[in-house]
Amino acid sequence: MPGIRKGVDDKLRYFNTATGLELPDGDRIYAEHMARYMLGEPESMIISSTLLTEFTDQYKYVNRFLPVWKISFDDDREMDIYVETGQSRFATFNDRGRKAFIRVFSTFHNWGFMDMIANNTVRIAVMVAFLSLIILSAVAGVMVYGLMWKKFKTGRSGNRRGMLRKYHRSIGIWCSIFTFAFAFSGAYHAVQKLDPDQRQKYIYDPVIKTEEIAQASMIDLKGVSNIGLIKWGKNIFWQTVRKDWETDKTIVDYINIRDGQKLDDGNIRFAKYLARKFAAQEARNAESCCDLMEAQISSPISDAEVEKASLVTTFAGEYGFVNKRLPVVKLAYDTPQHTTYYIETTTGRLAAKVEDHDRREGFSFAFFHKYSGLDFLGKNARDGVMTAAAASVLIVSVLGLLVFLKIK
Repeated sequence: MPGIRKGVDDKLRYFNTATGLELPDGDRIYAEHMARYMLGEPESMIISSTLLTEFTDQYKYVNRFLPVWKISFDDDREMDIYVETGQSRFATFNDRGRKAFIRVFSTFHNWGFMDMIANNTVRIAVMVAFLSLIILSAVAGVMVYGLMWKKFKTGRSGNRRGMLRKYHRSIGIWCSIFTFAFAFSGAYHAVQKLDPDQRQKYIYDPVIKTEEIAQASMIDLKGVSNIGLIKWGKNIFWQTVRKDWETDKTIVDYINIRDGQKLDDGNIRFAKYLARKFAAQEARNAESCCDLMEAQISSPISDAEVEKASLVTTFAGEYGFVNKRLPVVKLAYDTPQHTTYYIETTTGRLAAKVEDHDRREGFSFAFFHKYSGLDFLGKNARDGVMTAAAASVLIVSVLGLLVFLKIK
C-alpha cells in the first residue's frame, strides 16, 4: 500500500508503507492508474501525461482543481482525462465532441476571442453593451405585441407578407419574454465577472517539519479513507476522513499527534480558524501571513457570530456543482451581507464565499438563464423547455428578418 508525502516544493512523492521505499515517478503512475479506472478501460494506450499547474483553453477555471494531470488516450474518441492525485479526485474529461463544444462555447457564448485583442473589462463591457440592446429590443417587443397589439392590421389571407407578419406577431410576445430573461440574467452574470473570482489564492498549507512528528502517536485506521497532517497554531493533528455506513455520514476527526486525544467538534473549529485567516487575508488583499498578524486584522467576520455551522456533503442551493469541492464546512455568519464561507478542511482551501449580492445574481442566473426552477420536471424536460425557448428566439428573429427583407 503506498503512502503519499508532499514536499516543500509542492511535489507529491509516493512510498511503500511496508518497506519505506519510494516509487519513482509515482505521481504520474498513480494519475495514469486513476485515469484508466475512470475511463473503465484498464488496458487503454496512453499517448501523453501532462501535469497542469495553470488553467488552459481546454481545462477552464470552472473546473477549480489545480494541479491536475491531463492523461490523453489513443482511442477513437481522442479522450483526455483530468485527475487530481492529491485528493484522488476526477476533475473532468474531454473527448472530441466536448473539445469542439468548448471551442464553440468559448468563442460565441463567452466571447473568448476578445481576450486576444482586449482585456477582461473591455470584453465584458462590449458584451453588456450588446446585451443591453437585446434587452431594450425585448422590452420594445413586449410593448408592441402586448400593449399595442390592436393597432396592427391582421394579415390578409393569401398574402405572403401578411402571413409572415401574422406568425411573427403571434410568437413575438412570448419570444420577447424569453429574450429578456436570457439577456438580463446574462448581463447581470457578466457584470459580476468584473470582480475576478480569486478563491484559488485562499489556501492554508503550512510547512510541517519531520522532527515535529517524529514521536507521533499511532491511531486506529479502521474505516479511514483519507488521512493527513494538520498544523493548527502550535499543535499538529492527524486528520482522518471516514464514512459511517450506518448513518451514511462523512466523519472528519482531529487527533493530537502527541497524546492521541481526539479534538471535540474539530472539523467545525478548524473551519472557523481557516475562515478567520481567509477573511483577514482578504482584508489585507495579500497572501496569507502569520497567525499573530492576522489575528490583529479587522474583517467583516471578526466580531460576527456563527449562526449556522454544518458539514455539506452534496451540492444544493447556493453551493452548487460549479464549486466542485466536497465535503465542505458551511459557516453562516451574522453580518449585514449574511456572509457564508464554505471551507474544504481536508485541503485547507476556500471552496466558496457567498453574500447577499451573490445570492441575488445566482438566483437570476439559475432561474432566468438555466431554468433551474424546472428541475422538478427532470433534466431532459428542463433542457427541452430551454431548447424550445431558445428556438423561439431564433424563429422570431428569422421571421423578423424575412419581413424586413420583404418590406425592402
